[in-house]
Amino acid sequence: MPDAAVLLELQSVALRHERFEAAATAVASDLALRLGCVRVSVAVRDTTRPDAPARVAGVSHGAQVDARLQASRAIADAADEAIDREAAVDHPPRAGAGLGLAIAHAALAHGVDAAAVLGVPFEGEGNAGAIIFERAEAMDDSQRALACDAALFVGPVLLLKARADAPFITRLRAFLPGCSAGASASSRQSSLIVVAAVAVAIGVGVCWPTTWHVVAPARVEGLGQRVVPAPADGFLQTVKVRPGEAVKAGQVLATLDDREPALEVERADAERAQFDRQYR
Repeated sequence: MPDAAVLLELQSVALRHERFEAAATAVASDLALRLGCVRVSVAVRDTTRPDAPARVAGVSHGAQVDARLQASRAIADAADEAIDREAAVDHPPRAGAGLGLAIAHAALAHGVDAAAVLGVPFEGEGNAGAIIFERAEAMDDSQRALACDAALFVGPVLLLKARADAPFITRLRAFLPGCSAGASASSRQSSLIVVAAVAVAIGVGVCWPTTWHVVAPARVEGLGQRVVPAPADGFLQTVKVRPGEAVKAGQVLATLDDREPALEVERADAERAQFDRQYR
């Protein structure tokens, strides 16, 4: 069993990125470095559409993932093969595996400088995927166990990100099973009724007149403002009124701290007494 800390670190790599494609590329690059792979790819498939093929979402070291490229199509075919078999697929086949010849994996190994290809599938709600490992030589048992556990523990995290990044129509299709291509006529009718009801509710909510309450900080100020300057610089000791209150003529508004002026008066009195003594 691989170290759990490695699996947690791979999960943190997936969660560190906001977008699904960036997370898939980061996980693939990390696995390629850990396992010494020529290339690691992450592919996903929308299981709500039975005829939908897998698509390559991320390739290690930021390689091109254009679906029109021959390499990307070969990786997607290998991912479809692993997802359909619902088990890890090795090329060359492992002794005693009993899964038969992996045609797509063999074709992928023939097209690149990789003598061994391993495809590990993973599943999630409404989606499935696979991680394709390409190496110059076959993995040993510990490396293969890490690859399988990485797909098992990190794959569902990537599928959650893929579902969050999917368009609204795709998420609605996953939420309503009747929208899938293989659904029965009654399921489709029920789903259409639900969609229509939701659309009507949204339209009524938008058009229904309502009162809006805006919450914001506010301050009440008078039209006329008067500035009362202090006779000398200093610090306030007491404040008798608050801003905006009504005041009368002669009313004390505030008092200044007189400790420093009092000290100056005492010092002046002392100097005066000293001069008086000198004069006498």
